[in-house]
Amino acid sequence: MSKPLRVVVVGDAHIAALNVASDLEQGGFEPSVFPAPGEADLERIAPGCELIVAWADATGVAPLRVIEMAAEGSFPPVIVCSEA
Repeated sequence: MSKPLRVVVVGDAHIAALNVASDLEQGGFEPSVFPAPGEADLERIAPGCELIVAWADATGVAPLRVIEMAAEGSFPPVIVCSEA
């Protein structure tokens, strides 16, 4: 049985969220993925989630800013990813 996981994906393209969902499913999770293209979206969605995935090449909200926001608020852990 898969483990449910609520994840915020900070990136510029919808494909980033799809890639994260696929990777987590392969790892045995049942992800609910919420895209956050801007800071306001991240502030609204992140507190209800268990993980934030920030794409290294995001321009809407840069990964460093995501980490800063997480340190300032009640956000879940942040993982920064890039295409391999």
